[in-house]
Amino acid sequence: MGGFSALNTVDVIDVVLYRYNYYDNRIWTGVKNQMDFIQINDQSILVSPYYLKKYVEKTYPSELNRFKSIGSEFLHKDANSIYFINSILSNMSKLKWIKLTLDKTRRYSRLVIDPNGGEKRINFSYKILHATIKLYEIFDDEESLESITRVLTDLDLLEKGIPYQRNELSNITYRLDNWLNDASFEQEDDVEAVASLLDMLDPKLEGDNPEILLVTDY
Repeated sequence: MGGFSALNTVDVIDVVLYRYNYYDNRIWTGVKNQMDFIQINDQSILVSPYYLKKYVEKTYPSELNRFKSIGSEFLHKDANSIYFINSILSNMSKLKWIKLTLDKTRRYSRLVIDPNGGEKRINFSYKILHATIKLYEIFDDEESLESITRVLTDLDLLEKGIPYQRNELSNITYRLDNWLNDASFEQEDDVEAVASLLDMLDPKLEGDNPEILLVTDY
């Protein structure tokens, strides 16, 4: 189970760009003029993470170099959409699609105040739409994989004999939490597997409640 990152389960995200933000509008216009994309509606397009990263690196090399030279303690003062998009593309290695949504609202702010320290920081808005959890990559021993697969099948989150199934994350966590509450001491191995899976879920994943493709290995 070592080395697992919830970010590496993410397949599709929705990134919000603001029309009246300088960099956001440049990115939106540049992508539509220079990249292949799938039009969803007049405010949203679907693009490839690979080509979006190449576009950002080619178009904004000086900005990316500047971010590398700024210490992390000062970055919150200079970060912009280029930095955040590049960070997302670098950290989410399994992304298949990025939905770009243009918000045409004039009144917006990415500046938020940390309620704990009172410091100002930049917040970037994106939502996780879809993720794939490959159980055999998380549970690297056969017994644990069999335990979690058995529980998920009993809860109708997987169908016996079919190694994959889609569910909303809230449905998965709800059923697993209820199962844990009713579990007995004799189910120690299954309890450990279920608890491990729940512990691995990132708060961002749970907050966005994406559709999850659960994949096991029968």
